[in-house]
Amino acid sequence: MEHTGQRIRYWRRRRGGISQKMLADRSGVSQGYISLIESGQRALDRRATQVAIAQALNVTVSQLLGQPGDPTDPAKAAATAVVPDIRSACLEMSVGERRKPDRPRDAVREAVRRSSILRNAADYAGLAPGMADLLRDAFYYKGPEFVEATFNARFLVKGVGYPDLAATVAGIGMDVALDLDSPQWIGLAEISRLNAMPPENAGLTSRLATRTASEIQPMLGDIDVRQAYGNLLCRGALASAVSGDASGASGFLSEAFSEAGSLGDSEDGGFGLLWFGPTSTAIWQVSVAAELGDSDEAVSIARGIDPRPVQAPNRVVYYWTDYGHALTATGDDAGAVQAFSEAEMVDPQRVRMDPMVLDSVSALIRRARRRAVEGRIQSLAHSLGLDHLTV
Repeated sequence: MEHTGQRIRYWRRRRGGISQKMLADRSGVSQGYISLIESGQRALDRRATQVAIAQALNVTVSQLLGQPGDPTDPAKAAATAVVPDIRSACLEMSVGERRKPDRPRDAVREAVRRSSILRNAADYAGLAPGMADLLRDAFYYKGPEFVEATFNARFLVKGVGYPDLAATVAGIGMDVALDLDSPQWIGLAEISRLNAMPPENAGLTSRLATRTASEIQPMLGDIDVRQAYGNLLCRGALASAVSGDASGASGFLSEAFSEAGSLGDSEDGGFGLLWFGPTSTAIWQVSVAAELGDSDEAVSIARGIDPRPVQAPNRVVYYWTDYGHALTATGDDAGAVQAFSEAEMVDPQRVRMDPMVLDSVSALIRRARRRAVEGRIQSLAHSLGLDHLTV
């Protein structure tokens, strides 16, 4: 399996054979750092650095990271098989074509709810079948169920490596949400749209989070609006961190913690299964600290979190992976292996399709070659399809 460093080397050669030193200067990092990434001994696990290197090579971050996951993985194969039909459904919806469903509206709503549960579990293979027809059926009614369906479809297609389609799906969802003129559904649609945006547009993501949060803030008397609002703030905090705005990230998080403190942790996931509350916000805080390059702070925050109140594998997996990246950066390889192993147990499909995790674990394996590769790291390598690195 090709790692990100190999793709960086490939693109350097495609761009006239620029040297590691030249790429490092253009990206604002050291030549040694580029060398470690290209040799697979260091993972490219910060989005801001991904953006800098991609821009220096005149490629997208998506091109730099490559298509996520093993194409022979049955879960990925099942999920990607539906992508052409989802693309066709989006084209139909974009021109206003509406098909009357064979099932009643209550059945459509129930199907959307089931898809949300599968999205919450990050079960791509379970979520994929029937998604295109669910979008078509929900679009006929153009109600809240359609906005929720697009949220789930965007999660699916982005997760299996189709960011442009994810942006299209999220945009159609936002159009319907605006017509509904309902703050919680506008908030959910905006969260979806922001999650679809590439890291290259982190500044825009932060500005949109600010704008939409400000627009729905006057309606915070409704608990659903408050949960959407809080999640928007967390998303804005990460976007600010990616764009290098530490102050902006801190401001977003401060407001999010204030809102979360008054709400408490949800017992059932709350609006849209967003699981907004103090624990979820703290998990976002780990992500923000790691993205800002403060790995020690990320580790310190993570050690104080019990993620169990957030019963959402698609959120908890980020706690463990960001914790793992931070531990890797601080040199605690054993702790990192344990964190990535926890992530794989919580959400195996997501972890196996995350190029940043695969790169980090590959780097840990290469660093461990100075001694026998055995025990937990060998088991993790097998789970992620990286056995070839342990021999």
